[in-house]
Amino acid sequence: PGDTASQAMMFALAGRARWSLYRGADPDAWMRKAMEIDPVVPYGFVLSAFVQFVGDLDAPSLPDGPSEPLARQILEWLDRATAAPDWLELTKDEFEAVMNTIRHMITGDYAAAEKACSYALVEPELVWLSRDLHVIRARARFLQKDYKGAIDDQAEVAKMRKLNTAARYWLGRFKMCQAAASGSAALYAEAFNELSDATTLDPRCAPAHARKGDILMVQGKFKEAVSAYEAALNIVPDDAEIKRSLQAAREKAGP
Repeated sequence: PGDTASQAMMFALAGRARWSLYRGADPDAWMRKAMEIDPVVPYGFVLSAFVQFVGDLDAPSLPDGPSEPLARQILEWLDRATAAPDWLELTKDEFEAVMNTIRHMITGDYAAAEKACSYALVEPELVWLSRDLHVIRARARFLQKDYKGAIDDQAEVAKMRKLNTAARYWLGRFKMCQAAASGSAALYAEAFNELSDATTLDPRCAPAHARKGDILMVQGKFKEAVSAYEAALNIVPDDAEIKRSLQAAREKAGP
């Protein structure tokens, strides 16, 4: 199409397509191209914010909450989207729900984020975002200590992304927390299996190695825990939390 708005929309959709297909192919570059062509296209701002946020949230990490570095940029994009002159053409409940989901997650209102996400998940027009919305709702539930709900959402993600390290890691992490809350040895075993799948898919997934070490410590398998923490530390040698965990495991394991 010749007009700038159509071209901008094309680049925004291309960015979303690359996000769906490749995950690591820098979809944000396509979103930025959309915004360069038509700086007021709200769709580009909303999708760029969504892509960046979900990508950051979905990456395996030892901190369980959303990380801070992208929050200010993401909120700025959402503000620019809602302030754009042509926003009224795109003011639909569906996209407002998507924006509210991100805002509430960043500001720490996880109950409101879960509610907005649940609304978005039942909207037919947003079915193409369902996988990412499950990622967000799983974390929102998890951060409210609704571990069963988090597991249910993450299980949906894992069905759609069967050979994905992040999907297995977070499913293992959520099961690990439910096991700790319930004292279930069976759940600890399930969690360990999920984390093992993650390290099989990506042997350099340090958080998964570290969480395996945590479970082995609970199970009293201290020497195996040492090996798991050492594997994690070989990947991220400066991680202070893993260093402390390794020291504790070595003390428990003895000579």
